[in-house]
Formats: sequence, C-alpha cells, structure tokens
Amino acid sequence: MKKMISLLALALLMASSCGQGQEKAKTKIQEEKEISLATSKTNLKDKVESAGEETKMQTDSLGTLDFSQEKKAPFDKEGNFILYKADMERLNKLSAALDDEEHYSLTYLHLMDCYGAIAEKDSIQYNTYGEGADEVKYITAFKQKFNGDINYSCGEYESGGGEIIELPKLPLKALQGFVETLYHSSDNKWISDYEYEPDGAGCYCKIIQLKERSRIEVSCGC
Repeated sequence: MKKMISLLALALLMASSCGQGQEKAKTKIQEEKEISLATSKTNLKDKVESAGEETKMQTDSLGTLDFSQEKKAPFDKEGNFILYKADMERLNKLSAALDDEEHYSLTYLHLMDCYGAIAEKDSIQYNTYGEGADEVKYITAFKQKFNGDINYSCGEYESGGGEIIELPKLPLKALQGFVETLYHSSDNKWISDYEYEPDGAGCYCKIIQLKERSRIEVSCGC
C-alpha cells in the first residue's frame, strides 16, 4: 500500500514538472514572438522614416543645401502678395556652403529658402571648362517658377551675370527696400526712383512697374 502511494506521488510530481516545463516553453515562445514583432515594427518605422527623409531631401534640396524647413505664406488673408525681407546673414552662410561648381545668386537662394520652387528649372543652358576627366559642366542660364506667382530667370553673359525677378504688383517703396537689402553696396545709389546702381563695376538694378506685375532686372559686371 505504501509502495502504491509512493508511486502515485511520484507520478503526480512528474506530471506537475512536465506541466511547468510546457508552460515555461510556451512563455518563452510567446516572448520570442513579441520581441520579433517589436523588432519588425522598429525596422519598418526606420525604413519609412528613411524613405521620407530621402524624398524630402530630393524635393527640397539644392546641391549640398537643404531647404526643407517650412516656407512662409506668400499671400496674406486678403490675397495680397507678401514680399519678405531677405535674411542676409543666413543667405551668405548658404552661399558659402555651395560647392565650387554651384553658382547661385543671393536672390535665388532667398526665393528657394523663403518661398520654395513649384517647378523644376527649364530653358537650361550649360557651359563647360576643363578637358577630359577634369571637364566640368555647369548651368549658365535657366528659368524657374516659385510659390507666390514668382517667375525667376538668369543668364551669364560676356559682361557678367544677370537675373530677372517678376512678382505680383507691389508698391515702389517695397521694391526699393527689397533691392537695397539684396544688392546693398557702399558704391550703389539711386540715380532715379527706379534705378539703383554703382559708378563703375557692380550690380545695376532696375525696377519696372507693369500693368499687373512688378519686375526687377539686375545686371552684375563691369
């Protein structure tokens, strides 16, 4: 009788141990599944964020520069165009960060940084220098559209570079302030209400008021 009781107790103990082992195994498998699922979610999130960043850089970058910060509203609540003052300290830093092969005016950088382009460059013209493996191709002229109904064009000529910025119609005083900020020089002065230029080499700026548009024409050279 005692022997039977001992055998029964042993069987119960073995069954209990087996049950505990199975429970531990199930718990371990569940933990491994949860860890695997968490890892998969993390990897997926990283891939999505990485893809988003890549798309953002492709959309809002210019060569080595990133213009992905939020742009300012080009119009007020009444629909009037807002001509923002250029941040010259920031623009000079952006210009200094350009590669040697990249040539963009402070005006163009201001439009990219503040308003943002809504189309790719078109009517592009190129020039090259160097030979063979050292040959470098660079843009000498192009046109581009920006938020706020802004049209920009630039070209490179024998006497220097030139650019045209066409905007919604604005008061003359606002346009004068815009020109003085971007093209300020101790040698420049207003020779009329519409012409800001130096006595010699430098940038010559001309404001033209059309019926429904305002245009700024700039020519820099000798």
